[in-house]
Amino acid sequence: MDFKSQFPQLVQKYAVFQEQYLLIENWKWLALFGIFLFTFFIRRILHFFLMRIFNIAAKTKTDWDDRLLETIEPYLNKACVGAFLYYTVPLVVLGGEVEKVFLFAFKVYIAYALIMMTYHSVDLWVEFFNKGLRRKNIHLDNQIIYFLTKTLKVLVVIFGILVMIQNLGVNIMSVLAGLGIGGLAFALAAQDTCANLFGSIMILLDKPFKIGDYIVVDGVEGSVEDIGFRSTKIRTFYNSQVIIPNAQLAKANVDNMGRRPYRRTLTSLGLEYSTSPEVMELFISSVKEILKAEPQVVNDTYQVAFESYGDFSLNVLLLYHADVVDYRDELEVRQRVYLAIYKMAEKIGAGFAFPTQTLHVHKN
Repeated sequence: MDFKSQFPQLVQKYAVFQEQYLLIENWKWLALFGIFLFTFFIRRILHFFLMRIFNIAAKTKTDWDDRLLETIEPYLNKACVGAFLYYTVPLVVLGGEVEKVFLFAFKVYIAYALIMMTYHSVDLWVEFFNKGLRRKNIHLDNQIIYFLTKTLKVLVVIFGILVMIQNLGVNIMSVLAGLGIGGLAFALAAQDTCANLFGSIMILLDKPFKIGDYIVVDGVEGSVEDIGFRSTKIRTFYNSQVIIPNAQLAKANVDNMGRRPYRRTLTSLGLEYSTSPEVMELFISSVKEILKAEPQVVNDTYQVAFESYGDFSLNVLLLYHADVVDYRDELEVRQRVYLAIYKMAEKIGAGFAFPTQTLHVHKN
């Protein structure tokens, strides 16, 4: 029995179904409503089977398959529902432009679901590939893994869009050939983009810095937050984000503060001129003991000495290196050292000087 030819005959008995609303017979609207309503049952059935697969995957030793199923499940469900609608809606015999619009929308929906499913699973595939290399004692730099992941995601989106356009009836080869005619103009317009892309490749190969490093470049200092295809994002101490093109970074002088083996602190402690020589000697020896007792201060690198006579103070040089990871740890070590010196100075009676002026008046 031909459903397309038989179904209209069945509804001819009911005049209300033959009436049109928005250029479509009412029976067709009713059939479309039934099809779309049935998609909810399709989703439940798919969810049921996927849950069974989840239970099987949960019994394996690795969690990679569980994470993969969790990632692709919503998009796979959307793709299956889109395919169901694509093949069932034409049975209603909408005909004309209306049916073309529905089929076009379903194709785009299916392509979107498949592209997003592949896009979001790239991270897991790269992680699985990297673990396989590590089992063979081949170790890739984290920055290379990061760049590879971003590249694959861009390729997935581009390839997916091209396939979608091809399925919509557009000849991709003719489109690409047409782009070749204006290739020179496109190349001139994209030369900055190409320069930034090669700059990012040079950063990847030369490795002047990595994500998380604290750098100073062209008057900008902060932590590297992201290294993209076109630019690098730096988070400053003001919590602002500075974006520098990679082509500029590849030619700039980069001071990578994150690669310092130790963090240096250099300051001057000013004591009052009323400080006695005995108290000065006690103060200097006590500061050395404080630095020696601090576990994160590198031994044999600190210097404490009576440096100079200032305008209003006796200046004691304080220089040490701290073995810390980042600036936050550096500040914590500095605070512990300074507080210990502050308490020690108060205990021995050494006062810190502040800017003062003494006026001497002579009587004639």
